[in-house]
Amino acid sequence: MTGKTHAAAGAFIGAVIGQLTGSPLEGFFLGMFAGLLPDIDHPRSTLGRKRKSLSLAVNAIAGHRGITHTVLQAGVSWPTPLVLGLIIFLGSLSHLLLDGITISGIEPFYPVRLPARLAWLEYPKGIIKTPGVGPPFL
Repeated sequence: MTGKTHAAAGAFIGAVIGQLTGSPLEGFFLGMFAGLLPDIDHPRSTLGRKRKSLSLAVNAIAGHRGITHTVLQAGVSWPTPLVLGLIIFLGSLSHLLLDGITISGIEPFYPVRLPARLAWLEYPKGIIKTPGVGPPFL
């Protein structure tokens, strides 16, 4: 997915939660940031271009779509108050869901291995090809 898609999905989720708690604008921007955050592991991503050194370091350690694209990252890396944590968690989760429907897929539970009957969840892939020229589907 593109940075615009991830930002929009995160912003929407953040605004909805923010509306429920009386802070839709803060939720919008925090959700937008959270939707972009998992791609800090790619130096040419929206955030990676702004924080190149950090992005290169994360990429060298974890590669692209490694630990930053896991449920673990979305859930435990944010020691914030409950509402802010929920916005960040769901904004980051929107990023994982969107990347999970691309042909590249993700490993959402890495490094944990699931029981055999759930193994199909370890590396979900979709049919959407992004970015690039041509039709969005294979």
